Amino acid sequence: MVVKKQSEKDKWVYFLELSPHMEQIVGVYDQVFYKIERELKEKYPQEQLEMFGDVLKTISGYQWRDMQDD
Repeated sequence: MVVKKQSEKDKWVYFLELSPHMEQIVGVYDQVFYKIERELKEKYPQEQLEMFGDVLKTISGYQWRDMQDD
């Protein structure tokens, strides 16, 4: 998944980079999300998209693991 490369300037330093295969996979995900974004913008008015974004932020802000059954 990642490739460890030693610095040319400082041999004590190493860099981690995505492997070429992982870069390709990430590129596919990017394409999917760009397509979804484009389709949402075509289908819904900006006001609804902003409200949806607020809902997603609220949901993602919960500490789900800390919640207990009431």
